[in-house]
Amino acid sequence: MPSIKDAVGFTPLHWAVKCGDAAVVHQLLELGAPPSAAGPQDSTPLHWAAMGGHAAVMQQLLDRGADVAATTAYGSTPLQFAMFDSHFDAAARLLTAMEPTHADVAREVLSEFPKDAQAGVHMAFARLVSATRAVQRMQEQLDNDRQQRAADRAAAQELLVAACLKFRSAQAAEVDDAEEFFSAESSDDYA
Repeated sequence: MPSIKDAVGFTPLHWAVKCGDAAVVHQLLELGAPPSAAGPQDSTPLHWAAMGGHAAVMQQLLDRGADVAATTAYGSTPLQFAMFDSHFDAAARLLTAMEPTHADVAREVLSEFPKDAQAGVHMAFARLVSATRAVQRMQEQLDNDRQQRAADRAAAQELLVAACLKFRSAQAAEVDDAEEFFSAESSDDYA
């Protein structure tokens, strides 16, 4: 059972997230582990992923509907956990997930931190946006390449069909010529 808890109150998903083990996290989520299961002091796996700076694991949890605005018993959000430990890339991912529904919470959390920490998040956010755009451009190129391959395949099939038809016509003409030859020879034999 992926939602059972140990003596302290952690689920197997909490432990896998804490270790940053993306493969185990994926497996547990596939088995139905709740991505926002409350652990000790109401901490969720997303809090632990943010604290550890495990961006890939965080993304898995977010993709499965983890509550990005969940608060611990002390009122801390995953974004605060990421900021406390200067995991700015993780914070940038959380900010992206918080828009637009929890934008007010994100602004409030960021305002609690010094300007240099805020700048770190902004830089990480800029890198994330840049990487996202690069991935989008690569996806567009892949789509264009697929379309071109499909068009090339269709053109090749048309050429193949045309060649087959031409070959059949040539074979039919040879058969007609052979029949004509043999029928002419046969009629010469009777004459």
